[in-house]
Amino acid sequence: MGTTPRYVVGVWVGNATGEGRPGLTGITAAAPLMFDLVNMMGSGAWFKTPYEDLTMIRVCSMSGFRAGTDCQKTDEIPACINGLRSETCPYHQIVHLNKSKTLQVTSDCVSPGEITNEPWFVLPPAMEYFLQEETP
Repeated sequence: MGTTPRYVVGVWVGNATGEGRPGLTGITAAAPLMFDLVNMMGSGAWFKTPYEDLTMIRVCSMSGFRAGTDCQKTDEIPACINGLRSETCPYHQIVHLNKSKTLQVTSDCVSPGEITNEPWFVLPPAMEYFLQEETP
């Protein structure tokens, strides 16, 4: 489904029974068709920006979530006022490192005076694997 200020466009690519077809997905089959249809209708006037409903919020440059206190790189973007209620970045965490910042440590293995605290971007294992596979 897609929408313009004048139209709502729905594209169904599949069979009438609704059962799945291997290799036929909305993003690869229906979406290109929908965008072709919308482009054929002409651009015309576009949506008006609702400035009165927007506010500037800080977001984490790495995750896109609203920035938390441990996010080091942030951007400021216009967002819906309700965006202020969204959760902050869950992926930046404080980790405890040795002085040379080569090992993660606890107070059980080094004295507290030798611990350096740093924010790290920590993803769940499956997400980290995917990111490594997709990032050159």
